[in-house]
Formats: sequence, C-alpha cells, structure tokens
Amino acid sequence: MSPQLLSIVIPCYNEEEVITLTHSRLLEVSETVGQRLDLSVEIVYIDDGSSDSTLSLLQGLADNTNGRGAGARQTKVRVVCLSRNFGHQSAMAAGLFHAQGDYVVTIDADLQDPPELILEMVEKAQKGGFDVVHGRRLQREGESAFKKVTAFLFYRVLRTLSSGKSLTDVGDFRLLSRRVTNAVNALPERSLYLRGLLPELGFPQSFVLYDRPERAAGETKYTLRKMVALALEGLTAVSTAPLRLGLSLGFVTAAVSLIYLFWILFRELTDPNFAVRGWPSLMVTVLFLGAIQLFSIGVLGEYIGQIHKQVRNRPRFFVDANRSRGLSGENNS
Repeated sequence: MSPQLLSIVIPCYNEEEVITLTHSRLLEVSETVGQRLDLSVEIVYIDDGSSDSTLSLLQGLADNTNGRGAGARQTKVRVVCLSRNFGHQSAMAAGLFHAQGDYVVTIDADLQDPPELILEMVEKAQKGGFDVVHGRRLQREGESAFKKVTAFLFYRVLRTLSSGKSLTDVGDFRLLSRRVTNAVNALPERSLYLRGLLPELGFPQSFVLYDRPERAAGETKYTLRKMVALALEGLTAVSTAPLRLGLSLGFVTAAVSLIYLFWILFRELTDPNFAVRGWPSLMVTVLFLGAIQLFSIGVLGEYIGQIHKQVRNRPRFFVDANRSRGLSGENNS
C-alpha cells in the first residue's frame, strides 16, 4: 500500500527574489513530513503569468529536484504555468485543480506563512479528524498601520455580514482534505473567495496560531487596488447584506426627508416671519438623496458584475502546457 500524498500548492507572481529560498525550505519540510508522518509530498507551483524570471527558476527547480533521491517518498515538483496573470484566487483554484494529494496545503511564496507549520497542520488533521486547518495570524510584522487597521476592520465586517460564519485573521495558508478539495473543485462559481467559502461548506475545521513575519524578500504584489477588489469580491461573495443595506438607507432617507418636510410646514404655520429660502435646503436634500442612490447603484453593480461573470461561464484559468512541468489531466477550469 502506497503512502498518503501531501500536495503543497504555491501561487507565484514575480517572486524571483524569494522563490529559491522558498523551495529550499519546502524541501526541508517535505523531508520532515515524510519521515515523521509517513507521507509522500508533491510541490505544485502555479506561475500566474509572471513577467520576471520566476517561471524559468521554477522550471529549473523542478528539473533539478525531480529524479533525485529514491523510494516511494521522494518529493516531486510540478509547475503549472497559466497563460496570463489571472489573479491570486484564480491561481489558487488552478493549484487545487491540479493537486493530487490526500491533503492539500495552500501557501504563498513570500515566506510570511512559515512552511514549518505544515507539519502541525497535517498532524492536527490526522489526529483530530479535521477536513480544514486554517493558519490564524496573531501578529502581522512588516506591514503598515493602514494595512493592519483595514484588515482588522474588513474581517470583522465580513464576519458580521455573514452572520458569524466568516473567519477572522485567516488568509490563504490552510490545509484541505481531499473531500473538501473535491467539493471546491466541483463548485460552479467563476469567482471563488475561499476565505469566505470554506466556512459555508460545513466540514470540521480547526486552526494553528502563529505570528506572521515580514516578507523574506521582494515586495508585496497586493496593491491597494487589488486589496480593494478582493475586499469587494469577498463581501459580495459571502452575503447579500450590502443589498439590504441600500434598501435600509433608502427607508431611513425617506423618513428623515418626511420629518424635515413636516418641520418646515410646522414653522410656516406657526411663525409668519419664517421664510424658507429654499435653495440651500433643496440642494442639501437633492445631494443627500443622490448620494444614497449612487451608493445603492454601486452595490447593485457589484452583484450584477458577479452575475455577469457567472453567466459567461468562462474558465477560471488557462494553462500553458508547453511551459509547465509534470501535468496530467485537463489543463483548464
């Protein structure tokens, strides 16, 4: 009977400065996992349309690593090359699609999530019977105060809107069992926000706690624009509460406007000297109502955008098989 397989999925986008160090640490973890937990390991790199030398480095690492060592527990490296930059979540979905392991760990390439915790994740999954083990951050080193505050607020708002189902202070460092991986791969959504989706699936889940260090090298690829886009996708993916918020704001605005109208009529009837100049109050009312309408239309636009993506039913990613390493099965999803 062959040993169980652990897949480690790493999305990569312009990570030439750190990827060699990342690979070295992953190989050390793979050796430890193989010895202590009797698991085979495959490392699945997803090149998300990198414009630097990341892909050539990954291809070299795969060629140099595969075929070394002996025995059933030899670590294998596969490189999945996407045809262009599809974004982090789509690259993660490509990794889950191509991972063949009984357990699948997703981790970023920047080493802010310590690969050494993979051993603890697998042990917790095996001994506790958990299908999902999340890495939960206690501290976030090397990040600006703005990013820390906005991340803190975002996760709390997301948890409130999702009726407490969403998880706080977790990212994309996690372990999934094979049945959860299959469930995610079978979902028809074109836009997958895994941080909000996994609690909805309902499988047994647990956590490992850690302090998140600074990047080992290079710069973050999550610009402010990408963070805002991810936040909007997350909010609209887990809840319809923003739609109800627009409706609630409409009711509140109508009530305030009605009270204001009664107040003006009352002053006109009780104070003959009261003169309604008109233009200032009219402009304030129009601008206030216009702001609420634009806000509500914007919320509707986000949901319509998600519907549009779903109706088009385009694959979440395309794979360039000619530049990949060790692929099997279908290339697109």
